Amino acid sequence: MLNIGAKISGFGTKDTTFGFVEKLDEKKEADKTEIQDGLGDVVGLIFSNERTTVNVSFNLKGNQEFDSTIGGILELPLENDKTISIVLESAAVSYTRGAVTGYTAEGTAYPKLVTETGA
Repeated sequence: MLNIGAKISGFGTKDTTFGFVEKLDEKKEADKTEIQDGLGDVVGLIFSNERTTVNVSFNLKGNQEFDSTIGGILELPLENDKTISIVLESAAVSYTRGAVTGYTAEGTAYPKLVTETGA
C-alpha cells in the first residue's frame, strides 16, 4: 500500500488468528467518588475500578468456531502489536444471505484481574 500525504496514526483494524476484525471500539471507564466539604461543594475526586469496555465485530477464518461462553476470556489485537483480554459479557451471531457470517462480542477488560494461574 502506498501512502501519500499526511501520516495517520493507524489504518483499519488488526486481524486475529481466528478471524478478520471489522470494527473494534474501546472505551476507558472508572468509578468516581466525590469528596465534599461541609457545604456540599466538591473538593476532591477519587477514581477507582479502572476498566476498558470493548465492542467488536468480526468474521471467522476457515472452519474455526467462536467460543461465546459468557464469562470466558477473549483476546483481541490492538495497535502496536498489543492485545487486550476481555471478559465476555455478550455475544451474537448474524447470518445474512450471500454474506459471510458475522459475530459481535462485548466485554470488559480489568487491568488488575488475573485471568490465568501461573506455573
